[in-house]
Amino acid sequence: MLLTLASLSVFLAEHWWVAELFSHLRLYYAIALLACVTVLLWLRPRIAALCLLPMLFNLVPLVPLYLPASAVTTGQKWTLIHYNLDRSAANHDTAFAYLRAQNAQILLLQEVTPALQQRFASELPAYHIAFAQPMDNTQGSALLVHRAAPIELQESAIIALPEYSTRSAPRSRSANNSCGC
Repeated sequence: MLLTLASLSVFLAEHWWVAELFSHLRLYYAIALLACVTVLLWLRPRIAALCLLPMLFNLVPLVPLYLPASAVTTGQKWTLIHYNLDRSAANHDTAFAYLRAQNAQILLLQEVTPALQQRFASELPAYHIAFAQPMDNTQGSALLVHRAAPIELQESAIIALPEYSTRSAPRSRSANNSCGC
């Protein structure tokens, strides 16, 4: 009975944090209910059949996690690089050489300062700045897209979370004015 109630507490998880704690134990509920079904099959077969329902209720969402995933391919492969430029580095030539050599379609850069952003045009000429928020601290970032990549950026934004974050307020840019200039 307790295992059934714990299994049904999943429905309350969105409304009550205690129920949310119980929702993470579905595999254990299913194993315990399987043990109960096994014992009850000998003692009371009708009650064992009732225990099958909550056991299945717990197993249904878990089974796909253990099945082999089917890969969906579109035929296109993209390379995305997330790179920290290390604003305190004395020389960024090595970093820019590495990024050029990778020839990735998308670059996500961290620790972008205003001085580093000025170098993007000369150091990474194959890329256009889709979005940039350079800062003098370690929180500057930029999104660069390879000019030859078949990627059409509709909109981009940097959202500073949580509200007390030191970043500026979230801004959104359209594709026509996405360079941040």
